[in-house]
Amino acid sequence: MPPEPNGRLVALEGPSAVGKTTLGRAVAAGSAWVLLPEAAALARPAIDLEFRSPSEFAQIERHLLAAERRRSRAATRLRAQGVDVLLDTSPLGPATYSLGVARGDSSYAPVAFEVIDTVVRDLREGRLVLPQEVVYLEATPATLRRRARAARDTHPERLVERHWTVAAIERAFWSTLAALDPKSVRFVSTVGPLTASAGRMTAALREPPTGLRLDAVVRELSDGRAGRAGPRNVTLKKGAPSRRPPRR
Repeated sequence: MPPEPNGRLVALEGPSAVGKTTLGRAVAAGSAWVLLPEAAALARPAIDLEFRSPSEFAQIERHLLAAERRRSRAATRLRAQGVDVLLDTSPLGPATYSLGVARGDSSYAPVAFEVIDTVVRDLREGRLVLPQEVVYLEATPATLRRRARAARDTHPERLVERHWTVAAIERAFWSTLAALDPKSVRFVSTVGPLTASAGRMTAALREPPTGLRLDAVVRELSDGRAGRAGPRNVTLKKGAPSRRPPRR
């Protein structure tokens, strides 16, 4: 039996352009935390994230899940050495994102079901790591739009609205878990200067987590799969290619 990890494991979540990567780097640079980039950035060969059909989306999600498994193994090795690890997005990302896409376009539901079932199985069998805590970063719509305009290469204007629509589903998922245990999911504002946001995030990281519960995560994913969780009155524009840019 492998030894119990000594290092902490915290995932950063939040809508596109909220500052996950930027803040993660800032906090890691001034501390002993090690930031692991999101799975899409680690995938080799690089993943083309454009999709026009459920079959193309399914292929992308399978590649991302493979990258998430590799990232989980890297996090486990670091924690075994006593290293505190920050994850740029949670390993649950493929499940929550595909759920959001399916809520907007039901033709993607079979893909979401496949991804959610795979994530649940991988969590139970240890192929994906479950963070002890999630820090959910938030900003006002005006702040998100301003940041997205300043980084059009990673946040194309024609796509950010779709990503923010999906983010509403993802936030509902994390909010439900936060209601069960506020110490397992903490919400941090990123409005204002980077130094102030980094200070708030560092303060959140100082608080000891109680640990996300696997049974609660599985139950919420299963409820999402069955259509019993999260907002249902969202729509995504059809007929245009979709792409998930790096979710900073």
